[in-house]
Amino acid sequence: SVNGQLANAEYRRFKTAKNSNDDIGNLTEVLSRRLNHPEWPYPDLIVVDGNKVQAEHAEAVLRARRISIPVVAVTKDERHKAAALVGGGEAVERYRREIIAVNAEAHRFAIAYHRKRRNQGFL
Repeated sequence: SVNGQLANAEYRRFKTAKNSNDDIGNLTEVLSRRLNHPEWPYPDLIVVDGNKVQAEHAEAVLRARRISIPVVAVTKDERHKAAALVGGGEAVERYRREIIAVNAEAHRFAIAYHRKRRNQGFL
């Protein structure tokens, strides 16, 4: 989001090379590939699905590149609703609603892309 508004022009899709069941591997690949584009400005905050483990892996990718961006993990409940935010420091308290909204939008975008790719195989 930019200035509290969704910035659809800034959305990026990455087709992962790794096993679809390897959440950590896919997270690492996508974040690394995203950071390989110097023409795209870095975000102020990185939000990942998951818990402390996913946040720590995202932070490791950033540390390896000597990049300092706060990382927040959004943990979901059994109905796939945000249950807790992990990490991120003061950004979590300041932008709680925005983090949850952006995470939900990213999830919607990812599911739509997954369905589009899956349906292409049925044609």
